[in-house]
Amino acid sequence: MVQAIQTKVIEYSFTDKSPYNGLSYYRLKQTDFNGEFSYSKTVAVNLNPNNQFYLYQNPSANHIIVAFKNAETQPCKLLIHDVTGRMVHEQQITSATTILNFAFLPGVYVASVKYSQQAFSQKFIVR
Repeated sequence: MVQAIQTKVIEYSFTDKSPYNGLSYYRLKQTDFNGEFSYSKTVAVNLNPNNQFYLYQNPSANHIIVAFKNAETQPCKLLIHDVTGRMVHEQQITSATTILNFAFLPGVYVASVKYSQQAFSQKFIVR
């Protein structure tokens, strides 16, 4: 009997359609064909009810997901600043969920979303 072994990397994503306000924890359970299973690293997500957007995969090495609380907030402008206040990225956002791939140096950054006459900011960490 020959068993197939999957060696390529597969990325998964999940959007919680009804997240709790405050701190929530997420993880994946992977079950192999033989019934053995393992859990992914647990990720904490802190949702502030006053924020109009959320950042996922925080901390991250090469991307973040920008998700809006309300679809009416688009289109808008996303600005990324480093801790010195230098703008390192700017882009227009036109969808409720956007994946931002980046090659920033490790550190703390601030993502700001500006639309209409409002602005909202959140910190994120690059590993």
